[in-house]
Amino acid sequence: MELSEGAVVALALTFRVEEAVDGLAFEETRRFDGGVVGTTRTVLGGFRAGGPYEVRLPPERLPIGRASHGTYEVTGRFVDGAGREHAREVHRFRIVPSEKWV
Repeated sequence: MELSEGAVVALALTFRVEEAVDGLAFEETRRFDGGVVGTTRTVLGGFRAGGPYEVRLPPERLPIGRASHGTYEVTGRFVDGAGREHAREVHRFRIVPSEKWV
């Protein structure tokens, strides 16, 4: 997937839980050029068994500039208050130049 530099991106997480869970959090780790750029942890709270649940994360503006162009790998995972991982997804996207900034 290609995204223009400076684009605003928002995530909506839709999930189910098999058993009640306390302290559920979503952790997102972004990697670029062989290193970790950053990790964000968003505490979502407690959930009863069932779903689907939907949580919208705040919008984020992608970086701008030649140094930010390239492929990013993002790992998102759900962990509970005890640190147990409940789910993990890995996605890749590529930031490309925007005509707006040229």
